[in-house]
Amino acid sequence: MRIIPFAAIVLLLFASCQFGSRHAYWHFNPSVTYKLRYSAETKAKADGSWGSTPYVSAAQARFTAQAASDTSKGQIELFLAVDTLEYRSSERGPEEDGYMTGRLRKYKGKVTLSRTGQVLSLEEEPALPPVAFSPLNFGRLLAYALPAFPDMAIKKGSRWEVSQSLLDKFHPDSRVRKRFVMSAIRETPEGELATCLVDMDAFLDEDLGNGENAGKPSLTGSGQMVFNLTKGRPVSSQLELDGRFISHGLPQKTGDSAQASDLPLQLREKISLSFSD
Repeated sequence: MRIIPFAAIVLLLFASCQFGSRHAYWHFNPSVTYKLRYSAETKAKADGSWGSTPYVSAAQARFTAQAASDTSKGQIELFLAVDTLEYRSSERGPEEDGYMTGRLRKYKGKVTLSRTGQVLSLEEEPALPPVAFSPLNFGRLLAYALPAFPDMAIKKGSRWEVSQSLLDKFHPDSRVRKRFVMSAIRETPEGELATCLVDMDAFLDEDLGNGENAGKPSLTGSGQMVFNLTKGRPVSSQLELDGRFISHGLPQKTGDSAQASDLPLQLREKISLSFSD
């Protein structure tokens, strides 16, 4: 019977422990124009059941995305432009919706990312007015929905946490905290796809009227993100977030502008992203 040396056994065990571990780094080919499909919805209503008709604001957009790599800093610059955009809201008529849509069809953005997916800077034009919640707040919702990784090898079952500034000049202390679990890695014709489950907390420093919850998250939620480890870019992301706030000066009833008061509001946001070549 052949005897395997102890050192060889140790090496085999070490190799088996490392099998399946890999780094997750972002990469875009500068010569390729990518497509980003974006969908976001915001619902708000007074405390109570979601069965009654809430305020709804929703946007669907398609962006073209092109990248430039800054190899000296290990960063990626991703340039976004709106290709198509649809927008609707409960509180506006078709004319106002059309104005917002027309304005934002000229939208261009530049997102600077670390190689692990951390959003380092954001430039947008035309700049959106400061709004607490809107499906047109592209920069904020991208910071929510883009996956980021630790600068170390990960595998199925790995857990990590990322804290991300929302890069909002009107609310500089706003940030998001995401806790990831690598739930699966599977081989596909397109490459190795990693499925990450995420729990998220958003700490917003807007005047939301929820001062009694100071220090606690303004929004909490969860979702799933899929990342192509072979190609080095996100595939899809779905998130759902909830919060409760005190609105200031909103009508007590829909369409009743004569009587305004401070009302406790429930807020729900849904975000969906998908990337393709």
